[in-house]
Amino acid sequence: PFYAHQKAVKEILTAFANWFRGKECEPLSAPFDVTLYKSKDNINVVQPDILVICDKENIDEKGRYRGIPTLVVEVLSESTKGKDLIKKLNLYMLTGVKEYWIVNTDSKEAYVYGFNDGDIESMRGYKGSDRIESTVFKGLGIELEEIFA
Repeated sequence: PFYAHQKAVKEILTAFANWFRGKECEPLSAPFDVTLYKSKDNINVVQPDILVICDKENIDEKGRYRGIPTLVVEVLSESTKGKDLIKKLNLYMLTGVKEYWIVNTDSKEAYVYGFNDGDIESMRGYKGSDRIESTVFKGLGIELEEIFA
């Protein structure tokens, strides 16, 4: 990933780490495998840029996570843009992730998808001086200007 990608990940992860300090859920960053099942035979291993887990009981004795993240963030890269916008959106929606942030460092925009029962419940776009707000974690957010400064 290029500088803008890594800086965006750093800014979001820092904001998440500060907000979640002392709370039950925990933000983590790549590389960290997440195994998601569309079906018994359709197993997908992904490494989101940032994920928030609230089910630490699903970390096995080897330290591998076997749960479903509550929130996932992908910062788009030129080489993974199509996968993040289509395949991963579909995967996260169908496997129980509650919220998906897509951050585009080229256009300096972000989109937040809220999922419920395998479908998109909400979608909101952010640009300019907007503040991205979580739909799952009330009060969690970050100014776009901080991400793209």
